Amino acid sequence: MKKISKVAIKFSCLVSAVILIIMPIMASLVLKQTKDYFIKEMQIGVESFARDVRESLFPRADTFNLYFATREKAKEKAILYAMVVNDKAVILSHSDKTKIGEKVYGDIEHTVIHEQKGLYEINVPMRADGKKVGAVRVCFSHESIKVALKEMRDKIIIITIVVLFISILATVIVVTMMIRPINTLASAAKKIGKGDLNQKILIKGNDELSELGNTFNEMLKGLRDRDFIKDTLGKYVSNHVAKAILSGKLKLGGERRKATILFCD
Repeated sequence: MKKISKVAIKFSCLVSAVILIIMPIMASLVLKQTKDYFIKEMQIGVESFARDVRESLFPRADTFNLYFATREKAKEKAILYAMVVNDKAVILSHSDKTKIGEKVYGDIEHTVIHEQKGLYEINVPMRADGKKVGAVRVCFSHESIKVALKEMRDKIIIITIVVLFISILATVIVVTMMIRPINTLASAAKKIGKGDLNQKILIKGNDELSELGNTFNEMLKGLRDRDFIKDTLGKYVSNHVAKAILSGKLKLGGERRKATILFCD
């Protein structure tokens, strides 16, 4: 089994860190947009509720139908309560019967969304023959929105885990393939350090790594040529002189030096 590259592990950690930073930000944006969409859908539903209730409110209030409509509305997903008020802001019908007859406060003449203490309350006015006849109000909470969005939040978590796993796997595979030529070069360099110049690097492709392999081969050729010349000169001159020639220290044409020669018989 091949050893996993340390470089691949480092890149995997880097990619994982980027994903773990980006995905929560994206998830937050998606959930916010979904929440806004959810609130907009709620508003559309309340407007539809207002149109249905208006028929039971004008020209004369039908108490039974009003109560039945508010109870059914309160059963919908994420809704805490629903109510119908007359033009005097007095509750005519409420999903909680104990609230009937109480007076409500706030704007009942316009479509507004009140947000207070973790609660959303949507008010939609009702008119008939150009006259104000009352309004409907529906309430839901932050918690109820969380419950409604739980499925999407769970999907985002699952997607994040899957993307993270695939990214780590893909990074390890890709980086390992990329650094394989580098490992080949490192192995060849070790052999050269031990004196084995019979090496040749084969890196396929047309990128920087293949260019590095070609340069490495040219360097090897130069080393082999130097050793060949050194060995050849060594047959005719001393190693000291051969090294001086190859290093460029020995100038052509000779040198003038003072020397003492001893002939002894």
